[in-house]
Amino acid sequence: MPNFRMTLSYDGTRYNGWQRQGNTPDTIQGRLETVLSDLLAQPVEVAGSGRTDAGVHARMQTASFRAKTDLPASELLRRLRARLPGDIGVLTLEETAPRFHARLSCRGKTYVYRVWNSETPNVFERRYVYALPQPLDTAAMQRAAALLCGTHDYTSFCTNRRMKKSAVRTVDAITVERLGDEVRLTFSGEGFLYHMVRILAGTLLEVGLGQRDAGTMADILAARDRSAAGPTAPARGLILWETRYAHTPRNRRGETRMKEECLICGAPLEYLETDVQMQCEICRKKELTKTRCVNGHYVCSDCHMQGLDSIVELCLRETACDPVAIVERMMALPSCHMHGPEHHVMVGAALLTAYHNAGGDIDLSDALMEMLRRGKSVPGGACGFWGACGAGISTGMFVSIISRSTPLTDEPFALSHKMTAAALGQIGEIGGPRCCKRDSFLSILTAIDFVKEHFGIALQKPEVVCRYAAQNNQCIGKRCPFSAANH
Repeated sequence: MPNFRMTLSYDGTRYNGWQRQGNTPDTIQGRLETVLSDLLAQPVEVAGSGRTDAGVHARMQTASFRAKTDLPASELLRRLRARLPGDIGVLTLEETAPRFHARLSCRGKTYVYRVWNSETPNVFERRYVYALPQPLDTAAMQRAAALLCGTHDYTSFCTNRRMKKSAVRTVDAITVERLGDEVRLTFSGEGFLYHMVRILAGTLLEVGLGQRDAGTMADILAARDRSAAGPTAPARGLILWETRYAHTPRNRRGETRMKEECLICGAPLEYLETDVQMQCEICRKKELTKTRCVNGHYVCSDCHMQGLDSIVELCLRETACDPVAIVERMMALPSCHMHGPEHHVMVGAALLTAYHNAGGDIDLSDALMEMLRRGKSVPGGACGFWGACGAGISTGMFVSIISRSTPLTDEPFALSHKMTAAALGQIGEIGGPRCCKRDSFLSILTAIDFVKEHFGIALQKPEVVCRYAAQNNQCIGKRCPFSAANH
């Protein structure tokens, strides 16, 4: 019997969560099973990567099911989309490996909790944010968040008192970012307990309101008592952002091959020798590309960078003169992935912000918008196919903006080329495979020295220790100058 895998998004406002319930048809799983069973004239059971509570939304949920059918996956997808309500959208559907199971095969999830932190109502997004007008101390929340990461017993953050299984979980990262009037909390880990993310959010919000000290997080964990933690934050602010799956593809000789994750299905990417026409799985735009995942999915650069406009707001609030610290705050945003063309914008934006804060004579808002426009024009894969890493190119764009270079200028033209060459030289010395985090740090550190020499502006130059190795399937270990093993 064929096994199918699908990714979907949904607005959870009017549903009683993911899991099917006998007393109501209004669950995501229930709607999917009803439609598929009717469509295929047989009982169909759908498994999800995990349950979402009533009112919780999903940007990218993964599900699987088995069914006897002669319909190709593309036709089944078309018919399924036609029958589902408008608040449930199936992004992809494909036949998959017989042993794949959306829940059992899942290796990690990321949730985003959105707080509208303003006295001004957010009318159009009121169903997707928790409105909290009181000022929040995001620095204190981030300190508390750091203490909640790692492998712990999270009994204090679970409402299921009858749970018999272990409450030990690993939380890889919790970030707290202010994006204008929005405070965004992002939680990434191998898995989460019942209501765990919402209780973590509620506890961090108490810290932000000054109702709880950031240093008490260890005590809450040690208590293993639900009453020790904060309230369960409202469901409407929570979004299942993505699900992650493990793949170990092999080459023709049976050797383990380097991996990359597709934004749609988590499978490795493959890089083709010649361009082929592909359709973006998100916006449906067709274009020529050398990149796709091994399951045939393609996501265009525009969709890969979706949400990146938020870095402008982040940069305009920054006061730091350390471009590495600034870019790391960008890297913590949900719109930034381990690898991708978003780094082509972020490197230059971080440098522009630090340069302005250190006394550089630029209109930061205009400069950032120009960086955004230019950086978005450098496609993913430029490092391999153009022979020029987009992060390195971004430093040249930065210099061209602050020096007001055009193709007809003299010294500014030369400076921007020298900057790009210097950054690419550093990246080339290390070699591949590429790592967008490593290449971004190398580019920024090179630019710091360049700016001091040629513009007389001193930017802070920190020691960089990588914290992304566990997320990077291409990590080169001790060969990387930022590897924790070298520090």
